[in-house]
Amino acid sequence: MTDLSSNDLTVETVVLNDIPLLLSLIKRLGVVECVDTNIVEHGNHEGLSSGWLVGIWLCHILHQSTHAKSVVSDWVLKHKALLESLTGQSIGDSDFDDNRLGRLLRRLSLNSNWLPVEKSLWLNVVEIYEVKRVEQAEEQLETDAGLPCSTPLSGVHIDLTASCGYHKGSNGLMQYGKSKDHRDDLRQFKLVSAVLKGHLISHEVLSGEQADNAHYLPMATRVSGILDKRGLLYAGDSKMADLLTRAMLHYGGDYYLTRLPATPGNADFIKGCIEKGMNSPLDLIYHEGQLLGGGYEFERQQSAQITLDNGQQQQVNWTERVAVFRSRNYAEGQQKRLMRRLEKAIEGIKKLTPPPGRGRRQIREQTVLEQKIKQICEKHKIPLKLLDIDFERQVTVIEKNVRRGRATADSPKKQMQKIRFQIQQVQVNQTALEQHICSLGWIVYVTQAPKKYMNLTQIVTTYRKNNDVEIQFRRLKNEPLNIRPLLVWTDDQIIGLNNLLSIALRLMTYAEAIMAQALQEQPDKHIEGLYPELPTKKTTRPTLKRCCMLFSKAEITSVRVFYKGNIIKSELHRFEPVHWKILQLLNIPMTVYTELRI
Repeated sequence: MTDLSSNDLTVETVVLNDIPLLLSLIKRLGVVECVDTNIVEHGNHEGLSSGWLVGIWLCHILHQSTHAKSVVSDWVLKHKALLESLTGQSIGDSDFDDNRLGRLLRRLSLNSNWLPVEKSLWLNVVEIYEVKRVEQAEEQLETDAGLPCSTPLSGVHIDLTASCGYHKGSNGLMQYGKSKDHRDDLRQFKLVSAVLKGHLISHEVLSGEQADNAHYLPMATRVSGILDKRGLLYAGDSKMADLLTRAMLHYGGDYYLTRLPATPGNADFIKGCIEKGMNSPLDLIYHEGQLLGGGYEFERQQSAQITLDNGQQQQVNWTERVAVFRSRNYAEGQQKRLMRRLEKAIEGIKKLTPPPGRGRRQIREQTVLEQKIKQICEKHKIPLKLLDIDFERQVTVIEKNVRRGRATADSPKKQMQKIRFQIQQVQVNQTALEQHICSLGWIVYVTQAPKKYMNLTQIVTTYRKNNDVEIQFRRLKNEPLNIRPLLVWTDDQIIGLNNLLSIALRLMTYAEAIMAQALQEQPDKHIEGLYPELPTKKTTRPTLKRCCMLFSKAEITSVRVFYKGNIIKSELHRFEPVHWKILQLLNIPMTVYTELRI
């Protein structure tokens, strides 16, 4: 029997964590092919292609939770052998230096490169949802069922956000504007995005000082080009309700769904809609067995004059549906905030007239008191009619010497009146409060989508999905993407980095949709063990961020023993059943971990 010598044995340990998982997802989404197919390399380009640069950089961003360029090179060199084994590419020492990554962002910032990439990524992520409008089939369904046929529209939700950075200089994308991050002291850029079924379709970077309402229509046009379809429903918040935007969408053959803002031009109309709803029966609206509220709808005629691409003026006339809805949750939330503001307003009013004493300023005129009460109500956004305020005019007669000097018994004196106003009682007018509460929670939607495609319930539930865009914005701004604050400075780098991070965002939503769908097909329909701090917590919608954290915190390593250059043993350390279940849900073979050739 031959004795094993320590000189003939070598042990190799490689930390894997979530890197094989992320690169497998990047390959499955087809990121490398989408980039390489649509971005033409410079004739003198050497080393990794743009597609592989993007793929490995995305892996670094999701693994390290930072988009800084300066730290990528060291990370790649540290994991060079593992990355080469997983990608099958030879990685040079300078492939991920700051200059090369900067040139990559510059290429990604060009619309001629990015728009085809964006369209290819969409085709890889989800199938295109189409509204099938087969009139004869619908008429037959209506005849057979005796009811109107309702084929719901899939809404493309459009919204804008702003993100800040520590930038200086007055030129370029980073400008001062109304900050949604509550950082008016920092420059910002704006991002307009379109989402369908929770998946990002397209986005565009804008300078930070611009108003939102002018960018809904260009984004809708861009989405139509990506989907290559008309007749889509575009849903947006009240800033999308500009009359010309609605007219252009109708003229182009698309549908819109938006909320009327309480601007001076709409205030009386909205007030009339609410008063009618308060004094008439409403249709109850349920969703998934839960009562959302009640509402009604009616139609009105609209017209607008638009300017076509050739400069000609065109008059557009259409019938618009107005859906008036009182949300149960919205009304309850507004009522709670109203009661808190009422308490603060009453407390502030009572403090206006303190008892006489040193340092306590008294109110001597009734107009001053009434003005201060009005200011407090305006500060707390409380209608003055909700409060019954009782105050009295108190007069105190005092005697004062006419002459200067020390007073004597015979000194002439005069009487003076000292006036102060004292608030006696502040109460809530219950009748006015009840009427005001009935006016809370109302939302007025407008759309020109036919009822057979979207009934009142579908109008409400579709608009509520505007939160899908907000979810994408929150992901961009928080871990692992952390676009706030921005760590690049020139405009082309800002645009390119936003486009790069949008690929990471698509990857996250794509992976989570796969896992959620796979769990629905399993008997238990949930996964347990993603939260080490809560071992028994279960979820039906696992996030990619949580899955990657689970792989990284476990510090999964590959240990391989070689004898005279030949492998005699290979095993994974700290690879638990929950890790295997995650790979199963993502349809990733375990061989990405067990059969590495490093």
